[in-house]
Amino acid sequence: MDQGMRMNDVQKNGCINVRSLNVLVMNEDKNHLDRQAVVKLHDPRRDTSLYQATTGESELIFCDVDFGDYDVEVSAVGYLTEHVVASVINATNRLEVVL
Repeated sequence: MDQGMRMNDVQKNGCINVRSLNVLVMNEDKNHLDRQAVVKLHDPRRDTSLYQATTGESELIFCDVDFGDYDVEVSAVGYLTEHVVASVINATNRLEVVL
């Protein structure tokens, strides 16, 4: 695979040839937040957690996640913390969370 192809793949979803979970955090009006949020991705099978902050567009991507169910916790200043379960079943998975 040439370098140009790899850069295009990265620009599309941030991950190259690995399963990913794309998380979009929104407010109650289904608009992007005006601040960053922190997302915790917990794998109950392995009892491990990853933390990541969203971008300015209230999105983030967890790369190289295994198939299965994950506990997701999303928090942002001024909002109640939200807990949801995300299922990774495809190469690219999308989760929308409303705070």
